[in-house]
Amino acid sequence: MKPVKIELRYILLILITSIITVADLFINTGRSANGDGLIHTIAPTLFANAISSGNFPVTWIDGFANYGYPLGSISQQLTTYLTSILIIISKNPILSFNICIFLGVLLSSIFFYYFLRIYFLPLYSFIGVLLFNFSPYRILNIYQRGALPELFSGVFFPLLLIAVYYTIQKRKIYGFFLFVVTISLLILTHPFMLVVSMFLLVPYILFLLYKRYKNLNELLKELFSYALVLMLGALLGIAITSYYSLPLLFEIKYFYYGSAVNHLTPGNFLDTENFFFYTYPYFTKLDIFGRGFFVNAGLIESLLILFSMFYFFFRFFRNKKLKKLSILDFAIFTGLIYIFMTLEWSNVIYSHVSFLSNIQFPWRMLSGFIFIPPIILAYFLSKLKSKLLLAIFVILICVPAFTQLYGKNYTKYEYNFYTFTEYNLNAVVMNTIWTGRSEDYPIKKQKWDIIEGKGRVLKSKINNTYRRYQVEAESRIRMVDYTFYFPGWKVYVDSKPVSIEFQNPNYRGAITYLVPQGNHIIEIKYSDTKIRLIGKVLSILSVIFLGIIFIMRKKIIKLSKFKFLT
Repeated sequence: MKPVKIELRYILLILITSIITVADLFINTGRSANGDGLIHTIAPTLFANAISSGNFPVTWIDGFANYGYPLGSISQQLTTYLTSILIIISKNPILSFNICIFLGVLLSSIFFYYFLRIYFLPLYSFIGVLLFNFSPYRILNIYQRGALPELFSGVFFPLLLIAVYYTIQKRKIYGFFLFVVTISLLILTHPFMLVVSMFLLVPYILFLLYKRYKNLNELLKELFSYALVLMLGALLGIAITSYYSLPLLFEIKYFYYGSAVNHLTPGNFLDTENFFFYTYPYFTKLDIFGRGFFVNAGLIESLLILFSMFYFFFRFFRNKKLKKLSILDFAIFTGLIYIFMTLEWSNVIYSHVSFLSNIQFPWRMLSGFIFIPPIILAYFLSKLKSKLLLAIFVILICVPAFTQLYGKNYTKYEYNFYTFTEYNLNAVVMNTIWTGRSEDYPIKKQKWDIIEGKGRVLKSKINNTYRRYQVEAESRIRMVDYTFYFPGWKVYVDSKPVSIEFQNPNYRGAITYLVPQGNHIIEIKYSDTKIRLIGKVLSILSVIFLGIIFIMRKKIIKLSKFKFLT
């Protein structure tokens, strides 16, 4: 059979297994009970409504967290916009969410297959992908957590590995461009998953450099050049996302979350039972409506890591020293790092490196770990070449997984259910420091009110980021706009800016302002702050810069020290 037909056959099998993985979401109508799925359905629906009404890019959203929220600056960009586009087309939030889950499962499996194909034959690569696709943590993210952005970030982990492989091993310039774009997309999907991916990426870069240069002097000579290229690519990739990442970084101080030094949630390290007890609880004491929450790293996965460690030490003591490092050695080393970062022993690192504590739950490191056991499995199967073992592993992978591919308590809701939320679904700590809990505020159908003095509103025009009121004030009046204040909101009376008061004890956090006696036109606008404007400009300049590098790539390589790229 021709190589292309063989590859297509396995891609078709990956498509089939991906459909099986998410089939229960499509067979049942309504939304399954899960932890994060609600926010990842409501946010895109609100985005879709905002886009349809002419608000693009999406910044402020009315109807979220009662009096509105800067959801456009907080939500994960790629999955939220992608789901919102599907909602505009289908008018169905749940179907759109499920399609994005499917795309995340399918694309991550395909890209991981192509990474495995660098080292293994199609059959062994496919079985590795099978283990990856049916890993307990993937099932947890789909059916218990509904963690769309974290699941979708798995699309870009293997792409990063492929990018550095073609940059370092094959010396291809397109590897650099793939690296830049993938870094950007990963940040826009889930910013902290970039940090998680580094525990996979950095060891792989070191492994590639070791494999390419047998001579230490030669390695040191080229190390600086490669480090410079990859650092430039990473910085450029990060800069492209500045419109989102800069405000997220600098405006987090306005939320309760930003006032905490360490964000690690206590009691969420993994233990022996998470690695060697194969359990999927239907419910727990804390989880009744949705499926029981238990982080299962996977029994097969854990045994593969354990077996590969014994194999490593056997090779080491037999040969006294390891003359050659293989992809297996990279996988063992990286897998142990990920496991360590999920255990209590790593608490000292999270405690002293406060940036890492943004992961909140150490078990999220499993997002990177799930790529490791499939590499180990493909390696050993390629060495043993036993059809019996292949069949045994396929059975061991598929049979237990198939029984767990289901959601729980699917419930149908009308479209309007997804267009308003009294609670801040991003968590209470993501409320602004000048407000209380959003659910404690009375729900207001009318956006404005006169709270001092006498007057009336003759006309009003309201959308997400703009309000216009025609007011007749019999005396000086104070008005409230039932919108939670956030930097960027400005009030104008007859085109002249007036002060906003958002600490009125009776309207804490809401926008209040004074209007003099007489007839006036009031405009309330949500605009860019300096940091948001800088972020947008930097993103545009970075995209232009990347385009210039691409157009002039041959001249740049010829004139620079990067002549190892072609």
